[in-house]
Amino acid sequence: MQVAGGVEMSAGTKQGGKILGVLSEAAAEDFLVRLANLLDNSASVAALLSKYPQMFDRATKQAQVFAYRRELRRAWKSPDQRSRDWYLFSLRRGHALVGRSHSPAWAIEEALQTPLETLTANLADKDFDPLLSPPPRITPFEAALFYLQTRIGDLAKYCANADCNTPYFIADKRSRIFCSEKCAGSGTRESKRRWWRENRAKERMIQ
Repeated sequence: MQVAGGVEMSAGTKQGGKILGVLSEAAAEDFLVRLANLLDNSASVAALLSKYPQMFDRATKQAQVFAYRRELRRAWKSPDQRSRDWYLFSLRRGHALVGRSHSPAWAIEEALQTPLETLTANLADKDFDPLLSPPPRITPFEAALFYLQTRIGDLAKYCANADCNTPYFIADKRSRIFCSEKCAGSGTRESKRRWWRENRAKERMIQ
């Protein structure tokens, strides 16, 4: 059993009620929603790092967190499962490769977008080949993404209320389009107002 960030690791997909043996479903969902809805300021990043220190390396920079957020949002709003799987695996791989590097200048941008041959040359371990290597050690960060990729991807929704401040949410059923009753009420009122404006305009044209 491996240990990282103070969390016990095991190779099973779900052991002891935890994803990949390291993270509860509730913690995974809360972390994913918080990261996806992260605001563009240092205070929000600091709050996330404080609440989930096991998710990031101590050297993680703000720019890296925002890059993780960007890729997660791409996956979250992907139009189909293939695209979502692509983004989530790329993010899992990028995070693992960042963890292998000891360069202070290393960034998630490189891990996600740099060609594999260049990526390998820049790693501290020159014998490491991303194409031939086995899966890396399990981390809570990967467990959260693995859970989203394999279990709840079709429940990752974007609130239909255009004024919602935290639009990324995990629904309890696939048909849900609003993150809360409050947003549903606002969305319904806006739909009624739009219908009224459109139909009143048509009536005026007929008259």
